[in-house]
Amino acid sequence: VVDHRKDKLGNKQLKLQWYYRPEDSRAGRQAWHGEKELFASHVCDWNSMACVESTCNVHTLEEYEDLDYVDDMDFYNRFNYD
Repeated sequence: VVDHRKDKLGNKQLKLQWYYRPEDSRAGRQAWHGEKELFASHVCDWNSMACVESTCNVHTLEEYEDLDYVDDMDFYNRFNYD
């Protein structure tokens, strides 16, 4: 979540940054990509809060490696994808 606001009707909106899984990139998943790795994009857009099904935590690789506990919603990013 990059930002939040209310629209003219008072509905809550979130500005979201998009991430991609390696297999969704042009090069595809490589053997050295981690299972929980995501690529950050520069794409951000506004979405109704009602459309959000869940959230996840995207860490730097260093932060991810320092986590005491990694759950299903923890991922890491070390590359950008445009």
